[in-house]
Amino acid sequence: MIRRILNTTGSTISKIQAAKPDFVWSALVGGAHISFYRQWAAAGMRASIPMASTTFAVGNEHIVLSPEECNGMLICYNYFQDLKNATNEKARRVLSWSPRSAEEAIASTGESLVRYGLLKDSQKN
Repeated sequence: MIRRILNTTGSTISKIQAAKPDFVWSALVGGAHISFYRQWAAAGMRASIPMASTTFAVGNEHIVLSPEECNGMLICYNYFQDLKNATNEKARRVLSWSPRSAEEAIASTGESLVRYGLLKDSQKN
């Protein structure tokens, strides 16, 4: 079952704790997501309920948050362009690849969520 719990960060975390899910799928974007991830870690949730995300790091959360606040997050990307290693550099060079803009990645994620019925299109009533 997929539930959307939209409220203040503290009460959202309390609702998630009460629901005791097997894991949490995060598609958070916008101004409050950094606060949510910080409070999630502070509440000790990283150790009790795994979290996966298709949007984490699109807004540079992995740079803003401390390692303690985001370690253990399961990132669901087909490619993570910020890896700093020789294999990644070679792949980018050989394929002449560059990442999509943050705006394009977020728009694509939103379109997929609407297409699969996880979010309603606010333009269609």
